[in-house]
Amino acid sequence: MKVSNKKNIEAIGTLLLFLIPTNLIIIIWYLLVLKKTDVVFFSFLVLLIIIAFFLAKLRYTEFENSGYVVTIKKKHPLRADSFVFPVLEFPIALLQHSYLKRNTIYLNVITSESEKLHVFRMSLIGFNSKQRLEILASLIETLKVLKE
Repeated sequence: MKVSNKKNIEAIGTLLLFLIPTNLIIIIWYLLVLKKTDVVFFSFLVLLIIIAFFLAKLRYTEFENSGYVVTIKKKHPLRADSFVFPVLEFPIALLQHSYLKRNTIYLNVITSESEKLHVFRMSLIGFNSKQRLEILASLIETLKVLKE
């Protein structure tokens, strides 16, 4: 089972990509037509930098549960076809417990070597409530099957 918030993040990315040329046109208009640099000009310049920063940091999350391995990857929408190492990948047999609290899923994983419990948190911002519950249900169902 694979769940992704790609559509929601791509919509945000499209909006940001639209805002960049719009800001550039306003900035060029201020420089060439009005020939002045005032507070409005600098505010649009700062806004352009902020938009570029958010576009560079934009990532969507893919959550995959194959029944044996849980894989979580974060990818940039403009470089989605390139290979990306997983943020988190572990055998489902090591998962002890998982629960959802607001927009975060908590995964309690025991390492096989030291029998030490590790708690991993993954933000599920950008996922709708149905997708969040689907992720949690797949983990719980897989744990039930493994424990039987």
